[in-house]
Amino acid sequence: MQYVSSYTRYRGVRLEDNYTADTEDFGAYSQYAGPVYQNKGYRGRAYSYMEEPSGNVVVDNLLAVGTCD
Repeated sequence: MQYVSSYTRYRGVRLEDNYTADTEDFGAYSQYAGPVYQNKGYRGRAYSYMEEPSGNVVVDNLLAVGTCD
């Protein structure tokens, strides 16, 4: 999961599941946040977030994901 832009923004992605520690990548990036990976076969949630330089939130999304093969 990646978010691409031409200037620096605070952005991030997080994968959460019930079996392993969350994996995430948040920070001020000019190209993308991530990628992040989750172990095969687990269910969980994917969270994405991005702010404009002014602080206005443009992405704040939580997605439930099913079993991965």
